[in-house]
Amino acid sequence: MKDYEQMENDIVALLNSNDELKALATITALPDNESEYKPNLTKSKVYIACTGAVYGSPENLAIVVQEETISFEAIITSRTRKGNSGVFGLIKRVGAILQGFKLYQGCDRISLDKHGYIEGGQNGFNYMFGFTLVTKAVANQPDPDEADPENDAYPLKIPEFLI
Repeated sequence: MKDYEQMENDIVALLNSNDELKALATITALPDNESEYKPNLTKSKVYIACTGAVYGSPENLAIVVQEETISFEAIITSRTRKGNSGVFGLIKRVGAILQGFKLYQGCDRISLDKHGYIEGGQNGFNYMFGFTLVTKAVANQPDPDEADPENDAYPLKIPEFLI
């Protein structure tokens, strides 16, 4: 499975591939440093951030496999709330692009979670738009109790789409 940073970048690339959305807003991953976060708006902005993951119960297999629900947020900043480039228009466009999109093989389609107001002020309105991606987290740790040096099939080979 891809790491979270790569997932953010791939979602940004997906959103940037939509020319209509790109004309209305600047779309990037949330910056690493607070100083890179530019609140002065000349154009609406959409920041993509992985906000965490929740793991399901381990499946009873020869290796540990758990469902991993990865949460993301699009942080949408605009000087206006209404209209095509306002937060409501951008939420609708971002949601239409992401909902049901299958980012990787071995993952469920992206599902929308929630959206809501964060804050408003002199730098515009900030809304968050949450969405999730469900995949499998796979531990690639051999069990020393099951090691069989005579057997070439050990350690287990994990299917590529689960990695």
